[in-house]
Amino acid sequence: MSSHQTENLTLHEKVKIMNRKESPMNEFPLMKVEKGNKVLFHPHIPKNANNYIADTLSARWIGQGPKVDQFEIEYSKKFCNNYTTLAVGSGTDALHLAYLLAGLKPGDEVISALFTCTATNIPLLYMGVKIKFADVQSDTLNIDVNHVRELISDKTKAIICVHYGGLPCDMDELHAIAGDNGVCFFMTNMRS
Repeated sequence: MSSHQTENLTLHEKVKIMNRKESPMNEFPLMKVEKGNKVLFHPHIPKNANNYIADTLSARWIGQGPKVDQFEIEYSKKFCNNYTTLAVGSGTDALHLAYLLAGLKPGDEVISALFTCTATNIPLLYMGVKIKFADVQSDTLNIDVNHVRELISDKTKAIICVHYGGLPCDMDELHAIAGDNGVCFFMTNMRS
């Protein structure tokens, strides 16, 4: 069934179709593709995902175990030039760990994107860090570098950018702002 054939179905009808064996779950966009909508991405679930899930659930290792070890090694080789990597339970955990390792403390000030998921900023709240929200660009929904420039001060300890919907932030400008002001720079791909 094509996207065109399914665009007028109700959500209930789509779920019934998605639950059939012959239909992949990623067949339907999150919103209609039509003039005026910004469809940023469609979910993708590989066909063999069910096999991996069943294999994991039938083993005695559901949390930390051999598959996590394998993932850390393969990720390190592919993306980190064989530096040590550490898998964590969530994006929130990863950012919290990064913020702690960067030495952010209660009362420190950071600049973060206004449009992001809660995982970006919740760890900062745990830590007592003050968040200054930067506006986003209307065409990408990414952090607006001009607003970051306006918000930065002597109290700023970090800038956090969030790549959204597969569209990268202006990394050159953000790196330059962070470098010129001697502050940490974090980026997250959780929303891309």
